[in-house]
Amino acid sequence: PQGGYNTIKVNEQYKKVLKATMVCKVEIKTLSAKIKCAQHKSSEIQKKIMDNLKNRGSSQDEKSLYIMEKFSNK
Repeated sequence: PQGGYNTIKVNEQYKKVLKATMVCKVEIKTLSAKIKCAQHKSSEIQKKIMDNLKNRGSSQDEKSLYIMEKFSNK
């Protein structure tokens, strides 16, 4: 098939729909994100969340803690 994709074997009811379907590759040029790190919470609640992250201590918790400290309501 065109594009080097494998042929899809389907039952008869989907053949017409698949013939009208296009397969394409999408490349991401830029990516942005919105980070929620309890900015809407009080400083006391933020501290409790951050203390719990410190106590758990996983690598993901440490990354989250870094971001929260950077953007917290100090």
